[in-house]
Amino acid sequence: MPTCRPAPWQAEPDVVRLRKENEQLKWAMDSRPRIDMARGILIAQLGCSVEESGEVLVEAF
Repeated sequence: MPTCRPAPWQAEPDVVRLRKENEQLKWAMDSRPRIDMARGILIAQLGCSVEESGEVLVEAF
């Protein structure tokens, strides 16, 4: 049986969606060390837990 592929105009939204998702994941991976550093600073200065430091960062943004 032949394998059916979507027409190019039908596949395009998936490609666009996957490219956007890929860019978002790259951004998240690149920003992770800075987030971890910020959490460490909050833990050291405020004496809060890892969970609390995450909450502080979420509230700040």
